[in-house]
Amino acid sequence: MKNLKKFAKKNAVTLTVIPLALLLVLGAFGFVKAQLVPQTVVIENVENLVMNVASGLGEMAFGAITQDKSTFDHGIEILSNGLDVTGATTMTGALNVSRLTQGGTILATSTDGITTSVLTEAQLIANASIDFTLSTEATHTLTLPATSTMTTFIPTAGDVAIMRIRVLGTAASASSTITAGTGIDLIEDEGNDVVIEAGNEAYLRFHRESDTDVTVSVTEYIAAD
Repeated sequence: MKNLKKFAKKNAVTLTVIPLALLLVLGAFGFVKAQLVPQTVVIENVENLVMNVASGLGEMAFGAITQDKSTFDHGIEILSNGLDVTGATTMTGALNVSRLTQGGTILATSTDGITTSVLTEAQLIANASIDFTLSTEATHTLTLPATSTMTTFIPTAGDVAIMRIRVLGTAASASSTITAGTGIDLIEDEGNDVVIEAGNEAYLRFHRESDTDVTVSVTEYIAAD
């Protein structure tokens, strides 16, 4: 009997200790959960959202968000790893950057046997520069696209874009002359022209005007070495 009482007493103590330990564990889990999960989370119309808890301070790391359009009232701050954007990006308002690198692909084309080329809006959008390789005797004409076709490149009054045209070749008689398409107002530097000789290059600045015309200023540069 004495041994049985000891056994019962021992088991009663054991049964008391287990719930207390369980309560402590559950209480600690509830505290941590309360620290990590904000009081209010509203997520709407998100097809794919992955969030990983980054620290005990409740910081969240977003793995992937797929959505047609997202609106952020208070802005976005990216501290590391950068931001990669594929496709057209529209920003309304002031843009402040510490350093801006503007680039794109180079379209290389040969005009051997071709005396006239027409630049398209698709080429303006896809490329930052166009290299024309002229044949030894070529006198080439490059016509800019009509403004009626430039609905995406610079669609709004006040829009500005830059394109570089480089004429490759060694013959002194080779050149490419920039000509205006319908709706293009072509201007040049005082004392210069719009004839780009072989070995030279020119920058074309496109400015969309309020009357839907596009002013294109041509500035030619020659080799300095």
